[in-house]
Amino acid sequence: MGKKTISAIAIAAMLVVAGPAIKKYEGYSSRPYKDQVGVLTVCYGETNVRMRKYSRAECNALFDGRAAEFGKAVAARNPTLVSRPYQWAAATSLAYNIGVGAYNRSTVAKNFEAGNWKKACQSFKSWVYAGGRINQGLKNRRADDWREKSEHVVRHEVSHMSDDDLTRIAAGRSEGVVAPK
Repeated sequence: MGKKTISAIAIAAMLVVAGPAIKKYEGYSSRPYKDQVGVLTVCYGETNVRMRKYSRAECNALFDGRAAEFGKAVAARNPTLVSRPYQWAAATSLAYNIGVGAYNRSTVAKNFEAGNWKKACQSFKSWVYAGGRINQGLKNRRADDWREKSEHVVRHEVSHMSDDDLTRIAAGRSEGVVAPK
């Protein structure tokens, strides 16, 4: 993908997958509040806006713009994700939650970059801390991301295996079978 721009259609498609999950776990509040680690937050996890009361429509507009920004940042770090919308959605959800800088340095991003899709999906499970403590809400969020997105990794890999390899696996003879990256 390099310096090419990502189409609005690709971002919109990815956000169809990512948006509901992000909103579910970020939660909605029209009024500013302090999150679990004391950061002022409003709408769907917004921390970099003026802290005031917002309407639902204003929050949705803020979310759409910010989620698209996070999706673009994730795609800039891991361009191959654009062709894998479920993994791109999960990575965007993670970046929305932990920030672009933390995402860019994460093992998730590094494993996606290396083409190690399964390991990247497994790496989501390490992002469960808030304020230095394991947070059950983050554990639930990461488990949902990992479960849904890793299923798509497996389906993608299986769809690219030869019929002979699939037959050997079904017969319990997986030696010599190499799963595509």
